[in-house]
Formats: sequence, structure tokens, C-alpha cells
Amino acid sequence: MNEIRMVVGDLDDTILNSQKQISPAMRRMRRLLRGRGIIFAVATARSVASSARYIEELEPDYVISCDGGLISSAEKNLFVNSITEKQFAGLFESIKDSDEIGKISIVGVNKDYSNYEGEILPDCFEREIIKVICEVLTENKKDTLRKENEELLVSCYHGQAWVRFSNRQATKYCALEQLCRYAHISTDQVLAFGDDYNDMEMLAGCGVGVSVENAVSSVKEVSDYITDDNDSDGVALFIKRYFGF
Repeated sequence: MNEIRMVVGDLDDTILNSQKQISPAMRRMRRLLRGRGIIFAVATARSVASSARYIEELEPDYVISCDGGLISSAEKNLFVNSITEKQFAGLFESIKDSDEIGKISIVGVNKDYSNYEGEILPDCFEREIIKVICEVLTENKKDTLRKENEELLVSCYHGQAWVRFSNRQATKYCALEQLCRYAHISTDQVLAFGDDYNDMEMLAGCGVGVSVENAVSSVKEVSDYITDDNDSDGVALFIKRYFGF
């Protein structure tokens, strides 16, 4: 097995417990990884803005946010896998005034926009839009949006109205491959943690893939190991055992 040179972890329901907190044990493992010279990265579906408090607390070397739409280090953006202006314009025109669309969230490189919690969507947006998420209230509208946006990655979630639109390269594993090339390491030298469907490719493709006990069954099936759940410090415990801290 290749020497592990990077550890990457999902946030929600993986590193974070059910109260959306980072445990003291996890903070300690982060310090020990730094002392060992091992790169630590976060890979999350959250935007940079919504994960800011956790980034500040964990101080990762790199952050893969928006499910791979943006790769950053400190305050520097390294790679942006955004939707083109033409693609965004067509998509927004189709959803902005539709009775078949509920809540809308639009994530740019520098700003998040939404039409809920008292907010109103603006007429103009920044040039680089990373992803659009919206509530699609009818199956007919979902089918229409899929057909209209074949150039985009369109993710529909079982039993939910939410649909996500992004660049086809905006997946955690694609972004991790970009990051590994940048850091001059192989994905075989990465230890990855996750719990949900958007983590599957990353766990299957890395040198060591670890799911937490609370992960969905299909994620567990592609993992090399299963650790304790997110409320039992599963990630911290595995890091401690694996590296002998």
C-alpha cells in the first residue's frame, strides 16, 4: 500500500457530529497530522461561506467546496469548475418565474444568493456561478430541466424535490484529482472519509476509503473500512489508529 500523504474528509455527518460540531479529538488529530507533515483537506457540498466556521476551526490545507465546484487554499482560489455564463442564463430563465419551482439557491465564487429566509434574488449575478440548487415541484419540470441542461451535471435526490445543477467536473473525486496533480501526489496516497452518495466515487477511487457507520449502505459497500459513526468520533478514532497517534 502506498504511503498516505493526504487525508480528506466530508463535513456533514462525517467529521461533524449531529449537532454540527467538531470534537476536541478531531481537532487534536488535525494538529497531529500537521506535525506528521500530512496534508489535510475538507471535501464538502457546502459553499465556502456556509462552511467558514469549520474551515476556521480545522485550518485545512485545502478546501474542496460545492461538491468540487471550487478548490481553495487559505483565501486563494486554485481551481474553479463553474457553469458557463450561457448555461447559467438559460437555466435561470427557466426557473426564475416558474410556478413549478420553489426555493432557489445560487452559489458563486464570492457570494451566495437565495430567494428564501427573506432574501430576494438579484437581477444580476457575478460571472462565475458554481452551482444552482432549486426545489422542483413537479416531475414534468424535472424532466424538462434535465433535457434543457444536458451539458450540466444534474443531480436529483431520491424522495426529495431538490435538484442540483453544476459543471460536469464538479464532483468531489474530480476535484480531488485536480488537487492531487497540483500537490504532486497520487490519489492512491489519499485517505478519504465520507457518508453519502456524493462521497462514493471519492472513497472508491482513493488509496484508502473509509465510511462512517452512519453512512448509506451503498457507500459502505465501496469503502475499504467502516469506522464508528459521526457521533462517536469515527473519523478521529480511525486517524488515531491508522497513523498510530
